[in-house]
Amino acid sequence: MPQVSEITVYPIKSLSGISLSQAMVQPRGLQFDRRWMLVEADGSFITQRDDPSLVRFKVSLTEQGLEVSAPDFLPCPIPFQGEGRDMHVRVWNSELPATMVSDHVDAWFSAALGRQCHLVAMPEDASRTINPAFGDSPVSFADAMPILVLSEASLQDLNERLEQPVPANRFRANILVRGLKAFEEESITQIAVGNLVLQPTKRCGRCLVTCTDQTTGERGTEPLRTLAKYRTFNNNACMGMYFFATSTGSLNVGDQLIISN
Repeated sequence: MPQVSEITVYPIKSLSGISLSQAMVQPRGLQFDRRWMLVEADGSFITQRDDPSLVRFKVSLTEQGLEVSAPDFLPCPIPFQGEGRDMHVRVWNSELPATMVSDHVDAWFSAALGRQCHLVAMPEDASRTINPAFGDSPVSFADAMPILVLSEASLQDLNERLEQPVPANRFRANILVRGLKAFEEESITQIAVGNLVLQPTKRCGRCLVTCTDQTTGERGTEPLRTLAKYRTFNNNACMGMYFFATSTGSLNVGDQLIISN
């Protein structure tokens, strides 16, 4: 039976992930996932697509919030609740108000990045939903959908075609699944774990982040070049499947998944 082999959350959009043994699945996705985001002075979001140096920032969870570290800088604590003023931000076509975390945090990130920026948090009452073609589920600062699922077999299928295999972290999935066939996650109509139910939406179109070494920030052409040769749909090289939760609950590494196809 398929089972969860890894759970990862990415609290600050485009920064490092945190591997967890257990996570709460909420309407917006996994708890803490993409609830913070770096933005320019005009509110536009900052990602690894344009700035691969973001891989230098390592994020951890504490009892009080997050802690971010970067080479040559003391760690920066980030409270769970933003303390600053509201700011209008943009994520692709979504525009919404967010809360600036603090002037101190902004100064730390601006110094570490070498450019002016703000760290914002998503308020609990923020109104951002997925593409209405797939439903009305709320979503965090994620690119498109609340939860990204990838099977180990899909990654293996791709790696067998590459001269240099790539790790799963290139694809920044929330849930890695063992026991599915390659790309079987795309044909699933439902995933259930206890009271938790996940519904699929669409394949995940991949970008240059997959070509970025998540340790060094070095960027090449693989695996996107190879992926595009055999996994292109609607002009997008695709890997992984997006889901949203129709009911919430706890998810653990090792949980067996009830799959409907």
